Amino acid sequence: MLVYMDYKDKEKSKYLCDRCKQELTSSNRFIIYVENTKTKVKKKKYDFCSKCFMALERGVEKKNVN
Repeated sequence: MLVYMDYKDKEKSKYLCDRCKQELTSSNRFIIYVENTKTKVKKKKYDFCSKCFMALERGVEKKNVN
């Protein structure tokens, strides 16, 4: 989630992880996009830190194995 937008340098904008609320920058966040089924438009849905993204990835892989 966007906390602070730096209009001069977008790399300095501040974000929060949507799962653990860790502070992120644009260079160290993982973005999840969701596509609308009717209009086929992709929209940014979640921002994750690397730890939370890896946990999500492990959960999806574990679900696909079973």
